[in-house]
Amino acid sequence: MKYIILSILLFISLVVCQPGEVISSGLYVGINSNFLQTFTLEATTNIQNYINSMKLADISGSDGHIKYQITSIQQSVTLKDFFYKQYQSSFDYAVGFNDVSFTIHTDYQVCYKIGINKQLEICEHGKVTIQSTATISLYSNITLDFYSSQTTVKSTGTLMNVPSKGISYSVSCDSRVCDKTGEIRDKIQDAFVPDVQTSITNGINTNSEKFESLFPNLRPLNYKTTSGDSFLLNSEGILVESNGKSSNPLTPTMIMNLQGGIVVSTSKGGLHYPSQTPIFKPEFSDLEDFTSDMQFTLCPFLFESFVGAMFFSDLPMEFTPKEVPPASPVTLNTSDPFFLQSVPGLAKYPNQPITVQLSETDILPTVIINSTGLTVNGTMLRGDFIFPMDGKPQTAFSVQFIMDIELKLAVTLLRTGEVNISSTIVNMVPNAYEIGSQVGQVDVTGFIQLLQLFASVAKVPTFTLQNPTKYPITSIDLTYSNQYIQLNTNFKSSTLDLKKQFSIN
Repeated sequence: MKYIILSILLFISLVVCQPGEVISSGLYVGINSNFLQTFTLEATTNIQNYINSMKLADISGSDGHIKYQITSIQQSVTLKDFFYKQYQSSFDYAVGFNDVSFTIHTDYQVCYKIGINKQLEICEHGKVTIQSTATISLYSNITLDFYSSQTTVKSTGTLMNVPSKGISYSVSCDSRVCDKTGEIRDKIQDAFVPDVQTSITNGINTNSEKFESLFPNLRPLNYKTTSGDSFLLNSEGILVESNGKSSNPLTPTMIMNLQGGIVVSTSKGGLHYPSQTPIFKPEFSDLEDFTSDMQFTLCPFLFESFVGAMFFSDLPMEFTPKEVPPASPVTLNTSDPFFLQSVPGLAKYPNQPITVQLSETDILPTVIINSTGLTVNGTMLRGDFIFPMDGKPQTAFSVQFIMDIELKLAVTLLRTGEVNISSTIVNMVPNAYEIGSQVGQVDVTGFIQLLQLFASVAKVPTFTLQNPTKYPITSIDLTYSNQYIQLNTNFKSSTLDLKKQFSIN
């Protein structure tokens, strides 16, 4: 029986939550109470079928007085009313079933020695039946902490609530000699519940790495920069339980409150974390009050850290005359009409190739979200224009570019089941300032016009996101609100193959 209940609890520890307030971050993932109920009902059925089909190994041992063998174990387990609840501490939960019933049949044999020198061995055999006769609840106390870079899943104990006479223990002997029947029944009765509780706790902790792997602190995004760096989502955070707006009290709506910053995994093997910190959090009612299966709430910090990651990965960036397309209206040459008009002092240095170096400033942009879209305000870049002066390359003049960029997002459900998120620049307000020159005055009007031309042809990177569940997505829609974007997603329920999720020992 201990192995049966152990298998149940190994799965239970995956679904836990924490009631309370959310903290400021870049991403919140809401899981609806009805969806959780559907999921847990399917999972419970599959676990129950899996447990009842298990062939349990024989058990043998000795207590120093008698030797025993338990063979031909047959079990029938029924599970109902999966539940989870949070304790007062931040990361501690009770997870289990309110209604567990079972019947177990086994064969047994016990052998013991008698006589003056204990030379004569007597063995007796028979059958044991252990059966629940009342409603039994079973839960394990779980600590789940993925708020830091090292996820921890640990069981601190398990409790099997058995009413008075809630379990029947019967032993029948088929031998001529049946002296130990009562002793066997008493030993099973004394040891059964404590043994189950200890086995569950030990089993969860033995398999903790499997559960911890379900909460990675960094999740890969399907995006690579031109420099070969890849982007990761910081998934450290907490689980937050709904404050009562749930249709099923046993499986309340859950909010996965993720840090939600974009981390750069460099091509050299290092990690770069955002320099910004999240400062905004939605009202909790806006996170828990939804009817779709899952709701993804994207906040400014997610986008701000993405821009910061782009700057870190791709800047500084250098442009040389060879990289300018032939059809470009401007060439990187001191004698080009655009440069001569914008910087008349370049006439003293005719026909010199210009190299442009773009770099980030100390000020990173901020993101504003409203009902019309998303605006990246204060995107600043420094442009250094370099060509040979006095026999060596020098920065002739520098311009600071400032852009406020308004974007519109679009979400497309692909045939592969993945989700494509694309962006379009719908408006850009550019500006430019001279911040240094060795060649006289710089008229930035032309540079502003270049930025406008760039906005008209620029393409914003797109993302392809993996389905976060094993269920096919049936619909997804996007809405804008004050300082956040929400993606409401529905899934098609399907049978969950527990054995494919993780192995059960």
